[in-house]
Amino acid sequence: MNNAHIHLVLNHIPIIGLGIVLFLLVLAELKRSVDIRRAGWILLILIGIIAIPTYFTGDPAEQVLEHSPIGETEEWIQIHEERAGPATLITLASALLAGICLWKDRSKKLAPGPLIIITLLTALLAFGAMLWTAQAGGKIRHTEIRYAPPPGF
Repeated sequence: MNNAHIHLVLNHIPIIGLGIVLFLLVLAELKRSVDIRRAGWILLILIGIIAIPTYFTGDPAEQVLEHSPIGETEEWIQIHEERAGPATLITLASALLAGICLWKDRSKKLAPGPLIIITLLTALLAFGAMLWTAQAGGKIRHTEIRYAPPPGF
């Protein structure tokens, strides 16, 4: 297993995990379930933790692909890398907010409503940012999904 393989294994976890988190948090609001909400927050914190090694395995994965025979790979790597930083930061921010929600909720009382909404919206933004990052990442090796050259190149 090389660095590129490790990155490919890890990078799916935040995307799928954030989708599950959003499902849980919306379900919690619909059912007014504190337990489901807490499960969503805990999972969101775990996703934030996993986003860190996912991000930091990107550069070693890039080194594996330095001499790739597939055309325009370097440009797509650069686009993917530019998107990965903000996506990771937004994911970490949503994990931090989830931690604050759990902390506020420690006495079995509900965290404040605006904090819950902000956490949900930040998780939604993180999910979108991760999907946007993954879209560029997929084009690094999957030429069949490249519809045009990289934008700006």
